[in-house]
Amino acid sequence: MFIVKLFRKQIIYHYHNKGVSENKDWLHRKLYQFQFKNSKAILLSPLLYNEISEYITKKDTFFCANGIPEIDNIKQSFATKENKKVKIMFLSNLIESKGVMILLEACTILKKKQLNFQCSFIGAEGDIKQFQLNSKINELEISNHVSYLGSKYGSSKFNELNITDIFVHPTYNDCFPLVLIEAMQHSLPIVSTYEGAIPELVSEGVNGYLVPTKNTRALAEKLEILIKNSELRHKMGINGRNKYEKEFTINKFENRLLQILKDNVESVP
Repeated sequence: MFIVKLFRKQIIYHYHNKGVSENKDWLHRKLYQFQFKNSKAILLSPLLYNEISEYITKKDTFFCANGIPEIDNIKQSFATKENKKVKIMFLSNLIESKGVMILLEACTILKKKQLNFQCSFIGAEGDIKQFQLNSKINELEISNHVSYLGSKYGSSKFNELNITDIFVHPTYNDCFPLVLIEAMQHSLPIVSTYEGAIPELVSEGVNGYLVPTKNTRALAEKLEILIKNSELRHKMGINGRNKYEKEFTINKFENRLLQILKDNVESVP
């Protein structure tokens, strides 16, 4: 970066995370001022502009939502998901800020209401270890409804998505979670939060529900609605699939990014 600035070349930063706005100390602000001076930026969503608004004007900021490749063997048959426990999936590393403990508490509410569901946690250990998760599950007496399946990748992950009914992501520290696009790709209704750019992915009441962060009761209420209503799950899942095809395929992403670069990169003399 320093060498590029010495030669006065145009710099366009492509940001895929958050954190700039949280660093308010003198040193960080001076470094950001130097970094962003006479530069432009690409963000994943307009909802993330406040991250860099102190350093880059809106006219020098461009927005390019991520996309993911299509995959084969996605199960489209809704009928195959009938007449069984409603399967809820959490797909992320076991990190507290992803809402792991909040979801466990929500599951206790669902259990008390005698709802027919099974919630699976899939992901590697993070700041929450497997023994801690299992200990909490046992403490809350929800082992008949909640299980940890470990890490799954590739076809094994896609197989789990294929047999899932509801995708849940109660995060309170996120930017633009690709797992939500994967859920949409698999025609799954989503229950998530208003964190980061998630409202660009999940349209309230259309392809899922959004709840305030760290609100266990609101999370349980939305999950209950979907557990009880298979037709609504199907409708929201189809809406999510359509949204994926319209906005979040890898081709859509590449075309957006290419157009931004064409419009903004200075021509070589």
